[in-house]
Order: sequence, then C-alpha cells, then structure tokens
Amino acid sequence: MTPAWLLSVSLSVLGAAHPPDPFASVYAPPRAEAVGTVAGQLHIRALAGGSLREGAQLVGQGTLEWMASSFVGTRLSSRTLLALDERDPQLWALVAGPSLHLLPYRPVDLALFADGGVAGVDLDDGSRTLMPVVDGGIGFEVALGSFWTLHFEGLLQWGIADRDGVARSYFQPVALGGLGLVL
Repeated sequence: MTPAWLLSVSLSVLGAAHPPDPFASVYAPPRAEAVGTVAGQLHIRALAGGSLREGAQLVGQGTLEWMASSFVGTRLSSRTLLALDERDPQLWALVAGPSLHLLPYRPVDLALFADGGVAGVDLDDGSRTLMPVVDGGIGFEVALGSFWTLHFEGLLQWGIADRDGVARSYFQPVALGGLGLVL
C-alpha cells in the first residue's frame, strides 16, 4: 500500500464519519412561496372605510407599494375623506413613506408604515387651503391567491391648516379595508 492511497482512504472515512450540521436550516434564507411579500413586488390596493372626528366621514384610498426587499417597501397613497357632518372638512391627501413588513414569505402579513405629504382642505369651496399631513399605522394582509389579497389598515392622520388666520389641527383615526393586486 502506498501512503497516498492510505491518505485518501483515511480522508474519505473521516469525512463520512461527521454527522450533518443540525443548524444548517437556521442559516438558510427563507424560500419564496407562491404567496407572500417578497422583493420586487408591486402592490396595488383599493381601500374604503371610515373615520370619526367630530362626525362620521367616508374614506377612500388608493395605494401603490413597491417592495425594495422582502421586509421594506415604499408607499404612495391618495386618500379622500368625505365629511357627512358640516363640522368636519373635506380632505384630500397625497402621502408617501416607508413600510416595514414583519412576516414576509407568508400568506398572512403584518406591516407598519409612516407617511407624510400634503392635504387639501375643503377644495370645493372658497375657504380651501393646503396643509402638511403625516400619518402612521398598521396594515394586515391575507393572500387570497398568487395575485389577490385582502388588506386592512388602521392609521392616525394629523395635520395643521390655516383656517381664516387661525391654525387648526386635524387629528383623526382612519380604518380601511379592501382588495389588493400583487404584481
């Protein structure tokens, strides 16, 4: 027997004697499924709901969200609040901001978001004005299939507008629900 042959047999026996790594699955990245939030997706949502301030308001919102990674997205939303009571103003807001998805690669997702932008106050009458607006909230999404989702959102919206020379604060909760399309 040559020493090279003995060395090659010894190395193959030693290599076969080691058990598989029990922690290999911990270090592996999650696999993308047919449903769930992953990098590169575009989420298109049409939502409707309501809000309570001094009186009830109907709310409609359209949202585009681009997923830069499986956890982080960028949102652009257009929201209209139609007051059912004369004490509340009509608002139209255009906001953008980041989102953080807590459960990617799953058919159920939970996300946190913060948006900022501009809102028009009472654009349909002579007292119209613009105001800065910020909001933050939480979103819950359930995949109905590979392309369709059921989406729910709750947010707090805040802005300060000049109303006849007086700074008026608009702070209100908003609840929304609707369908989403994932591309």
